[in-house]
Amino acid sequence: MKAIGIKMVELQPMRASMALSTGYKIGNAHPDDMGYEVTYPDGYKSWTPKDVADAAYYPLSENNDGTKILKEDVENFITNVDVTTIGEKTTVVNAHTRSGFDTVRHSSCVDPKNYSEELGKQYAMEEVVNDLWAHLGFVLQWAKYGINVKPKESKYPPHIQRVITEYEELNDKIGKLNKFINSNPFFKKLDAEERNDMTCQLTSMRNYSDILLSRLTRAGVNFEECI
Repeated sequence: MKAIGIKMVELQPMRASMALSTGYKIGNAHPDDMGYEVTYPDGYKSWTPKDVADAAYYPLSENNDGTKILKEDVENFITNVDVTTIGEKTTVVNAHTRSGFDTVRHSSCVDPKNYSEELGKQYAMEEVVNDLWAHLGFVLQWAKYGINVKPKESKYPPHIQRVITEYEELNDKIGKLNKFINSNPFFKKLDAEERNDMTCQLTSMRNYSDILLSRLTRAGVNFEECI
């Protein structure tokens, strides 16, 4: 029976000669070979050659405490990107990753006169990053807690929990749109009508968020539980 497994480990660079003197088995490795002291979740430690560890484990960014996936972790997981223009107004990106898995997304505009491959790439890459972010989050969850974990039950009734989820997802979208409008130089390159629509969209989303928050507050939900 074949099976797959994922675990989180701690890696400490260690030369084979040091591993041998520490009491670890190094197999056929040369004493000068680099590798890692690997600490497993249960505290067990062993030594692994660098090429073996590099093929099995993805190192998170230095400022990551292992409880989340940062944007830097997602971007570092992408090895290279192929960009293609199809027709007069569509950009297709194929993002290659360390695992060999490819993620393909596209972006298109209405009027070919407004087409920019650079802008299309940016829009498509935002979708790529968001997709991979979710995938790596799935892997991290599995690595930290394993599988067959009983879901944590919410103390709120199902209809309130759905509002909480909607509120969280909406605020995430608000944050991304607000960042694009206020920080991304490509926003200023859009025509005035498009910029106005996006600004109105942001205002409407914030109003919608306020309505959801009002409902949650009335239902006795603590605001911090919805962030």
